[in-house]
Amino acid sequence: MMQKFFPLLFLSLFLTIHLSAQKTDSLISIVAVPAKMDLLYIGVDNPIRIYAGGIPYDSLDLTISNGTISKVKNDWYIARVSKRGEVSIRISSKDNKHSVTYTYGVLRIPDPVPALGAKYSRSDTLGLGLFKAQMGIVMILENFNFEAMCNTVDYNVTQIGWSAIDGKRFVKTVKNTGVRFNPEAIELINDAWPGDIFIFSDITARCPGDEKNRKLNSLIFFMDDSD
Repeated sequence: MMQKFFPLLFLSLFLTIHLSAQKTDSLISIVAVPAKMDLLYIGVDNPIRIYAGGIPYDSLDLTISNGTISKVKNDWYIARVSKRGEVSIRISSKDNKHSVTYTYGVLRIPDPVPALGAKYSRSDTLGLGLFKAQMGIVMILENFNFEAMCNTVDYNVTQIGWSAIDGKRFVKTVKNTGVRFNPEAIELINDAWPGDIFIFSDITARCPGDEKNRKLNSLIFFMDDSD
């Protein structure tokens, strides 16, 4: 087992497999290290670094059981996978005398977190001025170290308030498509008063690699009279 120091970018432990080289007494080593973690994700570029001691990089062949893998430069490759489960990457010399296969788990991108104005991702009490200044519901991928963006599909905006005339409670709901508030939602939000409750519910989003929309948790905001 060989030990090497990797920057924090290389979070995963790796295995070094030694194969006896034919016609020599030297050892051939081939190591595949995902640059982000031990898992591959659907819908994003998964960087993988290949270490091949004793074999020129232009003498390597790579195949993948689920998706595609292509060389970027030098010892860097990008794997794209399309199905959850497991994927096998086989690395071999072109003369097929030396080979090793690595198996990784494949997951979809984790659920994004809906956030009001890309800032408020937890239910809270907000001042009217601050609440009315927000533009829509944005998707945030928390603790996910890949370049990926999930899109807001639609959501409901519900205002629960009390009539200034007779004090009776009223409930108004409009459906919003896309990230930004549509005119109907803006009208509802601009009508907010201290004591009102706004609920953003039935939130759906779609992430890279998704075949259908994801249903996400609701957000609830209580209005007060601060700015």
